[in-house]
Amino acid sequence: MAKIGLKYPVYKGTSSGVLGKGIKADVKIEMNDIQLYGDDGIAESHKSFKKGTITVDTTNMTKTDKSLLLGHVVVGNEITSNQADAYPYVGFGFYGAELIDNVVSYRAIWLPKVQFSEPADNNETKKESLAFGTHSLDGTILTDTSGDWKKEESFTLEADAIAYLNTKAGIPVDASTGLSALSLAGTGGTLSPAFGAAIRYYTFGGVSAASVTVTPTAASHIIQLLVDGVFVQNIISGQASSAIEMAIGTKKLTLIAQEAGKQSQTTEIIVVKTS
Repeated sequence: MAKIGLKYPVYKGTSSGVLGKGIKADVKIEMNDIQLYGDDGIAESHKSFKKGTITVDTTNMTKTDKSLLLGHVVVGNEITSNQADAYPYVGFGFYGAELIDNVVSYRAIWLPKVQFSEPADNNETKKESLAFGTHSLDGTILTDTSGDWKKEESFTLEADAIAYLNTKAGIPVDASTGLSALSLAGTGGTLSPAFGAAIRYYTFGGVSAASVTVTPTAASHIIQLLVDGVFVQNIISGQASSAIEMAIGTKKLTLIAQEAGKQSQTTEIIVVKTS
């Protein structure tokens, strides 16, 4: 059996969410090992689950994730970490592909009770070559009230693995309507392709301005703006974002539009400043 990749890290606390895009999930289990000796040898042996640990690396961790997974208080765009914060118990899951006898299947794993701890915050100056920063979380795996500590199932179709995790996490299966209009402002910039409700990836090339703004329209949605994977602000439908400063090169703008009780829709725009 060969394991191929990791996708769709999801959690369930007081609310549910998708924790960016998965990079790595390392699970280690510690067992109780009790032995009874008699007649100068082991007469009885008993093994049972004690606890586990999980280390999760993802591309992104929003302020909402930090609130739901770490118990921090979010007011507006400010996140407050306090010594009295209670780190909650959450369910956590992910899936990955497996290759067995040249046949691919999708193995979904759900951990019903995990308590994450405060992650390290490592930052490094920009060098001649770009190095991406990622987010890493360490958690303790415990048993739930029924004694379960892991559930897993393999599927022929990737969509079925996602549906399994959505059910475990209580993530709605209906998709948000998403954007109904999109425009960007910045001297020289051209949006390509032209906006379409079903299109999720764009470029805004030829920018010569010092900054750009993005105006998404999605009535009755919460619209989050991330720049290069970092949350910047919530945008009101039909209103321009704050100015996004540009140097020569590229920036990735991510718009996450979500209606209440539905799955979010993500739109990505690569902004290219040429002069």
